[in-house]
Amino acid sequence: MFRASEGNPILLSHKLESIQTIPKYKRILAPRLQEIIKDMKNKMSQEIKGPDKAFQYVRPARYPLRVAILVTEKTTSTAESVTLEARQSNKTVIIGTKTKGLLDYIEVRNWELPAYGWRLAFGFARNSNIDNKGLTPDVKIQRRKADWISYASE
Repeated sequence: MFRASEGNPILLSHKLESIQTIPKYKRILAPRLQEIIKDMKNKMSQEIKGPDKAFQYVRPARYPLRVAILVTEKTTSTAESVTLEARQSNKTVIIGTKTKGLLDYIEVRNWELPAYGWRLAFGFARNSNIDNKGLTPDVKIQRRKADWISYASE
């Protein structure tokens, strides 16, 4: 979800300009960015849904054959984001306990401030599907199980 504020379409327009010289990004990202910018301008002060991040591989790599990601209630924020994106691969299995559910604000942007080279970092978008809910693992492990790594390997 993106907040349609006065500044956010400007930031996205700068990003759109910066990818024009990279053919692959121009072809793939430019239409998505243009769509979000248009929605923001039409729905000022509202939250708009952006395109999902989906990865398409022409031919999956042979190795690794399987990838296990171990998660607990201490798995938060960026670790949840990485887990969510890795889950799109059929080679990936999420093992452990439910994550914390703190993937609220993502896509951090820096806004240059006029004095002393300071920058203000802020979340540009959010993911409400996980916030306060967490990710449920594909394979649950009892908290008391001693060696999670051996269990995941088996």
